[in-house]
Amino acid sequence: MRAYTCLTLSSLALISAQTLAATHDPISFSGYLDASFVSEDVDDNTEDDFTLDALELRFLYQGKDNLSVVAHVRGSSDEDFELEQAHLNYQVNKNLNIVAGKFLSIQGWEAFHAPDLYQFSTSATLVYPGMMNGASVTYSNDDFTFHGAIVASAWDSKDTETDDNAYDFAVKVKSIPDVTIHLGYTTEEIANYDQALTNLWASYSKNGLTLAAEYNHLEDWGGKDYEGDGWLVMANYEFTSKIGLTLRTSALEVENDADFDITDIEKWTISPSYKVSDDLLLVFEYSETENNLLSNGDSDLFAIEAIVTF
Repeated sequence: MRAYTCLTLSSLALISAQTLAATHDPISFSGYLDASFVSEDVDDNTEDDFTLDALELRFLYQGKDNLSVVAHVRGSSDEDFELEQAHLNYQVNKNLNIVAGKFLSIQGWEAFHAPDLYQFSTSATLVYPGMMNGASVTYSNDDFTFHGAIVASAWDSKDTETDDNAYDFAVKVKSIPDVTIHLGYTTEEIANYDQALTNLWASYSKNGLTLAAEYNHLEDWGGKDYEGDGWLVMANYEFTSKIGLTLRTSALEVENDADFDITDIEKWTISPSYKVSDDLLLVFEYSETENNLLSNGDSDLFAIEAIVTF
């Protein structure tokens, strides 16, 4: 019933979007539909699922005097539609931008939304903040990007209280041809400790080849004096304008204050993709995850994903 409601609301929203877009030049709409079949084997127990992973509708209003409004509404088979993000953008000049509202953190190599991922699943070291409520300032030119944000919470997208703020900072270096280097730091006071993430990644992209490596250092991660490290290495190659292949390995290890491992995961992924048309992408994936703390915690995943963008 929830999936039916999701599709019905989305159909109405698309009709409204087309009507408004036809009559208001400053208004534009886009979005995507993400559906998948997943077969996962955990300790010889196999579970198969067909899921509408996401239907996202995106609204952009480009006003006068460099002011714009962005809003994303998202739903799925398992979740009702909700406001994923909504914020004001004020472009002070060609280099300086101010954002206020609910927006996505700048941290992390891997993307938040399915159309921007190189494969179906996320890595073992997906520890970045997601959507955050607050304000940010970004200065960017051809060689560098400097970003700072003050938000209510870095890891709780529903938190809007400003009693204990979180801070999100990053520097990107783009002065080397075809190379991007990102160094970011996020910290938030939680109970009696300051949870923090240092995110470092570098990428190289040229002639259809993309290479990337990432390292994450975790401090007070879920508890005082809990420390951890995560990493990933990936390669993607576009053989043609329609066919691509991604290889990725990643890991995450976290220790508590007594130096005992509480997380120790490694993951290997191979993911070919086929672009059926400009609007439809098929992604295939096989991943093997090894949980070094559980004798029966290893898993194998096979997925077929269809992403329709509009």
